[in-house]
Amino acid sequence: MSRKDILQNLFSRYNKLASTEDALNKLCNEAINTLTAGGTLFLAGNGGSASDSEHLAGELLKGFCSLRPLDSDMQKKFADTYGDEGRDIAGKLQKGLKCISLLSHPAYASAFANDIDSSLIYAQQLHALGTANDMVIGFSTSGNAGNIRKLFMTAKMLNI
Repeated sequence: MSRKDILQNLFSRYNKLASTEDALNKLCNEAINTLTAGGTLFLAGNGGSASDSEHLAGELLKGFCSLRPLDSDMQKKFADTYGDEGRDIAGKLQKGLKCISLLSHPAYASAFANDIDSSLIYAQQLHALGTANDMVIGFSTSGNAGNIRKLFMTAKMLNI
């Protein structure tokens, strides 16, 4: 199923999303361009939105709507190097998309929140890991999450 078909299905099932069609298409295009250029998607949110960003990262790191098997050269490399076990591994691995949920580092997050400033947890990670060819997606149900706003401020400074 193509991206266009997936989005059309989404909009037909959830009429309230129709007003977001242009923005979601733009977001998808920008994400595709970022990933095609070798960039990374960074995701963050709070509460239920944190769960949304973790879920999306999980789907992108594996074959979301369609399997993305390893190319034949990589499959051969696994088989040549590790024999039957390598063939088995290569047959199960998928070409995931470069995506990092900024929620996935609890030891860092608790230390940074305690030692520095909890509102900068995501901004600090992006500052350490992000480059100008990356993309940030922040989830905020209210649209007013301070740590997401500071994440975007940092992204702007890094030309992300």
